[in-house]
Amino acid sequence: MADIRLTSVDKVYPGGVHAVRKLDLAIEDGELVVLLGPSGCGKSTVLRLVAGLESLSGGEIHIAGRRVDSDPPDRRDVAMVFQSYALYGHMTVQENLEFPLRMRGVPAAERRSRAVETATLLELTDLLDQRPGALSGGQQQRVAMGRALVRQPAAFLLDEPLSNLDARLRVHVREEIRSIQRKLGVTTLHVTHDQVEALSLGDRIAVLRDGRLQQVGPGQELYDHPRNTFVAAFLGQPGMNLLEGRLAPEPSEPNGEPTAERRSAPAGASPPSETAGSWRVTLTGMEGRLPVPAYPAELGRSATSGPPDSVIVGIRPEDVDVVGAESGLLQGTVETVEELGSERVLHVELPAPTMDATREGGTPARTLFAVRTPRTRTSPGPGERIHLHPRIEKIRVFDAHGTAIDMD
Repeated sequence: MADIRLTSVDKVYPGGVHAVRKLDLAIEDGELVVLLGPSGCGKSTVLRLVAGLESLSGGEIHIAGRRVDSDPPDRRDVAMVFQSYALYGHMTVQENLEFPLRMRGVPAAERRSRAVETATLLELTDLLDQRPGALSGGQQQRVAMGRALVRQPAAFLLDEPLSNLDARLRVHVREEIRSIQRKLGVTTLHVTHDQVEALSLGDRIAVLRDGRLQQVGPGQELYDHPRNTFVAAFLGQPGMNLLEGRLAPEPSEPNGEPTAERRSAPAGASPPSETAGSWRVTLTGMEGRLPVPAYPAELGRSATSGPPDSVIVGIRPEDVDVVGAESGLLQGTVETVEELGSERVLHVELPAPTMDATREGGTPARTLFAVRTPRTRTSPGPGERIHLHPRIEKIRVFDAHGTAIDMD
């Protein structure tokens, strides 16, 4: 049993910098958890606290059921791979692999056996006599990982280990890390600011901001159901579009006519749920009202006062269709186009500011509304006026403070 548990973990540096704030996080035995967040959010500090390279200001850390926050690093039974490979250039690959065992007084025969076993796992057997300077970046990264794995630690700590690799090699090594972790079943805590890396590697992702845990769970869960606007905007390339508005009930339609969003839904678009259209949002600075999924009455203030009316609407770039004028609920002008091979990302200027929730306080910013669309001959280009129809059932709604309102 090699689980890692952090309870109310705090870290305050001299001068009052509060790097980690009351962090509660559990990594189960054999699980790979990714700490994700922007630079300066405290993720590397958390890793160093677990490794014993930093001392706690408060809280507790347990590894394999044993409290370790007062233990020195060499008694915590963890192995760490840093952003820099930190290999010994004058040693061969085999000598690098054997070094941590030699420092622990492991007999020579066992050192050689475990080094060869680890090299075989990492496909390094043909390189055992080479020195690091003769290896590629990916090979050096595997040697660095092997030097940590050869110790057979209770937990494996990775501090942005792919950041020095080019994009193509990063994909390859990322696959290797996941494959190795699954083969060994070693409990792993991985730090990165790269969301693609986090989504592809992690059994679960823990998103940090300013030292505080924002949300933890499987990557797809965080992507589909972000707990707040920061997670919504941080996950995704581009992140979720966020629009300010005011929520109001939709007047009932006479004669049983279908709601406006059903009449205007483009061909092939997923229809909204039967309860959609009960509420609409008047978007700041724009004409018309955007239907949203049914508002949960239990989250409202009361039956008489109604729900809070200031909200933020979240729409993923892939959940928007480019439609004709008669079907559009939003309209704007294409500013720029990102060509991504089989698809494009249109950056559309709407007649209102969107929200940049990754900025401090979620302050308004003149950012663009992103639309991910297949590449066709008739795809709109810069300067063109287009009409958009968000897929109503995919819309997420947040309160004025950026906390998700569960509309499901």
